[in-house]
Amino acid sequence: MSVRYCLPILFGVLSIIVRADQLQPYSAQYDLQDSPLSLKREFFPVEGTRYQVTDRVSAVFGSFRHESVFDITASVVRPLHHTRITSILGIRRRAHIEYDWHKQQVKLAYRKEEQQLPLTDNMFDSLSFEYYLRHTLLQKGEVPSITVKMLSRLQAKEYIAQLEEREVQETIFGSKELVIYSIRKTKAQLHKEKKKAKHAYWKLWFLPDHDYMTVRIFHVSKKGKKRQMDLVSLNYRD
Repeated sequence: MSVRYCLPILFGVLSIIVRADQLQPYSAQYDLQDSPLSLKREFFPVEGTRYQVTDRVSAVFGSFRHESVFDITASVVRPLHHTRITSILGIRRRAHIEYDWHKQQVKLAYRKEEQQLPLTDNMFDSLSFEYYLRHTLLQKGEVPSITVKMLSRLQAKEYIAQLEEREVQETIFGSKELVIYSIRKTKAQLHKEKKKAKHAYWKLWFLPDHDYMTVRIFHVSKKGKKRQMDLVSLNYRD
């Protein structure tokens, strides 16, 4: 076979290899179990190594928008901005996080209050952390645990994501073996808060052969209320 015909094939193979360890842009929908509500997610490049993920939920009584912007390189996911807006029965609440890596500071705003904290490499909002976890799985494999500081409202709290046993579950791609991580406050954080009662936690199910796509999100509130969302549609973007 001539070089002229080999080159296109070679470049095609190389492009597949390059994409194999990267998060691919996509749009998706997750349905909330035992509810008519759905979450619509968009993940797309903004510029260069900068990406944005946006979650939206709309209902008769209100709406929810959760948005994070972050840089993705081969070695790191670095959050830049985060915005969370809820509107219920006409009451609008907004939370915002601004990561200033140059000044090593993070600015948090919730309602009419503001807070400023020292910025460290292991700080994330919950949405950028999900993509950090997926990126880590792609780059390093299934690490036993990851400890981070999760930012919410005006505080930074220490959480640990722990690898659980794999499960075979039905997905939109058929029966698949899934990787599961549970995310909850560390024992040190709970001791600091002097809490012995039940506390909130969540689990994420990832599909290894689709760049560790999140196929299920399960959340338990501190009051014990359970919510589960399952991936029902997925479209990769060019």
